[in-house]
Amino acid sequence: MGFCGSPCYFMEDPMSQRAEEMSKSILIADDSEEVRRHVSRILRSNLDFEICAEAVNGQDAVAKARELRPDLVILDLGMPVMNGLEAARELKRILPLVPIILFTLHGQILSDAEARPFGIDRVVAKSDISQLNDHVRSLLPLADPDEVRSEDAN
Repeated sequence: MGFCGSPCYFMEDPMSQRAEEMSKSILIADDSEEVRRHVSRILRSNLDFEICAEAVNGQDAVAKARELRPDLVILDLGMPVMNGLEAARELKRILPLVPIILFTLHGQILSDAEARPFGIDRVVAKSDISQLNDHVRSLLPLADPDEVRSEDAN
């Protein structure tokens, strides 16, 4: 009840709602909790990225992606149950337009061109973690704020 005795209805802040609509959701799959936590912390430093879920193996990643429909998926190569290559192939089947980054200790083993037949858009070595934000941003271009404003005016 509000101060006047009638129910109170709070309006959501339109700016926070707009920011939410503009943020890009990312699913992180790695069998190492420490790696998932570190990648998550790096990506969360960007206000326009949101971690929608974390997965412990490829099968878990596919199930969560099917349910949550992320804007981008980051997969480790060597995971139990279903490895990153198998998971990428299945993810591209169900979400063909979602970019996939293979984030691996073995970045030199597989080039971007060799990874494409599996549905992988970019291979990033874990040693290049400082560049992860740049790779994600290159695959997830954000809407230009001026474009958003002009769409709102229509």
